[in-house]
Amino acid sequence: MQNLIAKTCKLQSDAEYVFPILMKFHDIPKKIDARIDSALKDLKEDLKAMAKEIKLEKDLTSYVARHSFATNLRQKNVDMRIIQEAMGHETQLQTMTYLDEIDDSVIAKSIEDAL
Repeated sequence: MQNLIAKTCKLQSDAEYVFPILMKFHDIPKKIDARIDSALKDLKEDLKAMAKEIKLEKDLTSYVARHSFATNLRQKNVDMRIIQEAMGHETQLQTMTYLDEIDDSVIAKSIEDAL
């Protein structure tokens, strides 16, 4: 992750975004939407390639990656406020609800696997 951040920081947006997805010329909603759609398509392709590379049987989506990130932080006993900030949630309640959803899916998967 540190390598990814270091690499990305070299490619700063001229519009002062952390990741260089949007630039100053993305100055109207239509351009912004088109660029976000394009970046999401690229991300989906990259995640699919990563999953194939590590022989992951489950589809690796941005949703799965985001949930895995939050779950790993929680399992490592990271403070809820830090997880909240990392996830971009406005309240700790949002984060707790998000993590509770994850817990339910883990329970359901465990039961399904046991049956």
